[in-house]
Amino acid sequence: MSAIHGDKLWGRAGLILLAVLLTYSFYQAYVMHSASRNEYVEVMLEANINNAKDVRIAGSFNSWQPQCCLENIAGTDEWKIKLKLKPGVYEYVYVVDGKHWIPEPENTKLKDGFGGRNAVIYVNSNRQRQGDGNV
Repeated sequence: MSAIHGDKLWGRAGLILLAVLLTYSFYQAYVMHSASRNEYVEVMLEANINNAKDVRIAGSFNSWQPQCCLENIAGTDEWKIKLKLKPGVYEYVYVVDGKHWIPEPENTKLKDGFGGRNAVIYVNSNRQRQGDGNV
């Protein structure tokens, strides 16, 4: 391969790399700008928890304090809560009857660093929740 042909190849690769980096930079700036405007997204979480008397939620969005109560759908084991969150990625668990910390069974889970797992929720600025669980 001649030096001239090699320079053209690196020139194209450099342009592609520059385009990718610029696209990524603009995307990151847009996400940061959206989050900085205090735009909240309404998110509904639902859980099926048998024989519970009280279900709360603790997560990275409330400093892991189980203060938010889920509403029980009368006569069922279904519990739900509506949260307002900024776009981002959050970990959470349900706190059942004040003592059992459990992740949402249908959602993606990450190790919590204490031998357990946390559910994960992805909230984007298009007013949508992304994840594996129920909406």
